[in-house]
Amino acid sequence: MRASAARDPSGLERAVDVAALIFLLLVAWQLMYQVAGDVAMTTPLQTVRYTAELLASADFWPHFVTTGRAFLGALLIATVGGSIAGMLLGFHRLAGEVAEPMLVALYSIPKVVLYPIILLIFGLGLTSEIAFGALHGLVATRPTPLKRAHLAHTPHVSCTYWDPAHDVAVAECAARWL
Repeated sequence: MRASAARDPSGLERAVDVAALIFLLLVAWQLMYQVAGDVAMTTPLQTVRYTAELLASADFWPHFVTTGRAFLGALLIATVGGSIAGMLLGFHRLAGEVAEPMLVALYSIPKVVLYPIILLIFGLGLTSEIAFGALHGLVATRPTPLKRAHLAHTPHVSCTYWDPAHDVAVAECAARWL
């Protein structure tokens, strides 16, 4: 037996793990409801019932189709636009080095701040939804010498977020170039 096969759970073990996780999340949800009450949230059962009613409603599906169109339009624009921008910036080193700080600065801005500008440009409707979605999908980054050196030395990345009104959130991950 290979070492990797010994670590991989079987399909049944994985299904049991997923079922246990879902069960624990539902129990935690119910306990949070008991603490917070009706003012703050609903029970899992109430949520499932409301979702079933919503899915059976004739009013739901036109909105679902419109959201799907906006999502697919934004996905298409982000995929094609991001691929073209990535190739142009990747093939022309100087253009990539010049554009990267601007793109990083633009991407660090919370997108909700840009929504009024998008509304002014595109107006209310599907077009502004597509533009806003595409803006979220366009991420430009490339392997700079600094990034290559960092990942060659240590591929582990730690991200920490702190706000005085909230707890600290920490994410640990291993990064690599694809």
